[in-house]
Amino acid sequence: MRIVGLTGGISSGKSTASNLFKSHDIPVVDADIVARDVLKKDTGGYKGVVAAFGDDILQANGEVDRPKLGQIVFSDPGKRQLLNRLLAPYISSGIW
Repeated sequence: MRIVGLTGGISSGKSTASNLFKSHDIPVVDADIVARDVLKKDTGGYKGVVAAFGDDILQANGEVDRPKLGQIVFSDPGKRQLLNRLLAPYISSGIW
């Protein structure tokens, strides 16, 4: 089986290409969806991120406030690297 990785910046056509693959019954794994799943409440990724960034990143329902976390990590490269190190193993497992 051949595996192809599709990357690119915002508005580069990734979704269009992904939809084209799907329309031809080619399986697609969307890493963005996997990344959202690994941050769901009570998962290993969630627990690691909350331990590292604190309860301030949580919404009232206990889920991660992704925009708030985004503001933190995109304003501090060290924190972005920390988030990537915490979530990369879970995202990789979700993809494979």
